[in-house]
Amino acid sequence: MYSALLSIKTADGDCDSYVAYPQGNNQQHPLVIFYMDAIGLRPQIYSMVKRVAEQGYFVVAPNLFYRTKNVPIVDYETLLKPEKMPELFKQVLAMAAQLTPDQARQDMADLVQFAESQKQANTNHIGLVGYCMGGAVAIRNAAYFPDRVRAAASFHAGRLATDQPTSPHLLAKHIKAALYVAHADHDQSMTSDQIAVFEKAMSTGGVRLKSELYREAKHGFTMEDLPVYSESADARHWSSMFDLFASELNKNGRV
Repeated sequence: MYSALLSIKTADGDCDSYVAYPQGNNQQHPLVIFYMDAIGLRPQIYSMVKRVAEQGYFVVAPNLFYRTKNVPIVDYETLLKPEKMPELFKQVLAMAAQLTPDQARQDMADLVQFAESQKQANTNHIGLVGYCMGGAVAIRNAAYFPDRVRAAASFHAGRLATDQPTSPHLLAKHIKAALYVAHADHDQSMTSDQIAVFEKAMSTGGVRLKSELYREAKHGFTMEDLPVYSESADARHWSSMFDLFASELNKNGRV
């Protein structure tokens, strides 16, 4: 297994990104772009990226905040504790607010261009997965790159259906990828009303969507380094993601 924090050139500068893929063979591996949660690139994300790569994928996890700050985003040793969460969120949400959909769209184009230069990556088979804020990025980029993205997964993302012009649900008609979207039932950033609006928009747009509500789960349930972590919901998330990617990325054509 190869894994490293690399600097990838983009239109707006060098984006520090964690890259991992299997070694020991001459095969190309489907590209998976892994979008972090708002807490940022850190050991938890690196561990998750490597777990995806172990399934046979070339994985790139960009630091979505690179325009503001390189890794480490914050002092994780100090702030990644339950009593320090308010200060942690204050710092990272300020950076998250500066990321625009257009910037994330340009970043994806640059990341794909990077992967195209890597002999281990197959960019004809692209999957996206995102967590928290990264879930919205994944869904938007599935719409922005409909002829490249075959599968996209989103976990505990909020505000996927709002009255803002940049709301992800408004892009449904552009999406060709198969989507898997997992919601937490204890997540005020994605209420049952918002879920209903999102699902209706995807259905109207003809999107192949599997939308599931994880019971007794909170926003951030996949992140083992956060107090909201749920072991059972996390296990379900891995199984669902790998089923999606195995179905959509490990084949020659679309369904």
